[in-house]
Amino acid sequence: REEGFGAFWKGNLVTIVHRLPYSAMSFYSYERYKKLLGMVPGLDDPNYVSVVRLLGGGLAGVTAASVTYPLDVVRTRLATQKTTRYYKGIFHTLSTICREESGRGLYKGLGATLLQSAFMYMNP
Repeated sequence: REEGFGAFWKGNLVTIVHRLPYSAMSFYSYERYKKLLGMVPGLDDPNYVSVVRLLGGGLAGVTAASVTYPLDVVRTRLATQKTTRYYKGIFHTLSTICREESGRGLYKGLGATLLQSAFMYMNP
């Protein structure tokens, strides 16, 4: 009623743009972490396969979230605009954040997201 029917899709394009690199980074880093953890003395034992998978999944989630976090910030900023449109699109949002808040503005709230990512992707 306030923003119109199109408001249901606010931030959707950046979400779509975010999913491909996030998924690719997650799958790639999971396999790399599994190999790396398998070389740690003691973790190469078949009894610790679940531990390696658990740690690999957590580290992969943290890695993927860290790399793609600026797109999450952009998506959130675009989606939370009400009737006044401060940001005009993905690139305008990125440039405005970098100009007004420096590059650090793209990583505000990363700590909480990393905790969530680590626990969400840990699955034995």
